[in-house]
Amino acid sequence: MDAPLHTCCNCKQLKQLTEFKLRMKDDRHGKKGEPTSKCTECTIRSQISRQKLKRKHDNDDAEEPMDLCNNDLPENQRKG
Repeated sequence: MDAPLHTCCNCKQLKQLTEFKLRMKDDRHGKKGEPTSKCTECTIRSQISRQKLKRKHDNDDAEEPMDLCNNDLPENQRKG
């Protein structure tokens, strides 16, 4: 017999329940053992997207010059 179908809140596709992770603990989103709202494929896609965005922000932060804070100091304490 086929597994029950469940709709992914992200891609809106009807998929088999086996394509969803089960919750590991009770929280405000659902009880332990219930399927998550996103299918495994969408969950992985979201994780990759967040990692790329984090890497981009980390690279942007690394490129900022650190002397910007120098302007906050009184004139007699400024470097250069």
